[in-house]
Amino acid sequence: MAGYVGVVDIAPLTVRELYWMYEGRYEVHDVALRSVIASIYNTFSKKWIKPDDLKEKPASDQEMTVEQTEALFIAMGVCTSGG
Repeated sequence: MAGYVGVVDIAPLTVRELYWMYEGRYEVHDVALRSVIASIYNTFSKKWIKPDDLKEKPASDQEMTVEQTEALFIAMGVCTSGG
């Protein structure tokens, strides 16, 4: 996450803060990409779409599986232990 947002020194940051920065940058890039795709599509199509029409639909509210939870905790441990 730190590499994606351009943070060099992650020592003073928590995983939560890194995630917030990652989420913000992802949203900016997602909006820009959807705008470009909608513009290209609208150039060649008779049916116009808006960038919001291309927004990813949220997945159903399912709980994480045990495997997903374990993988998340392992990743958090790696991120916080410096290794």
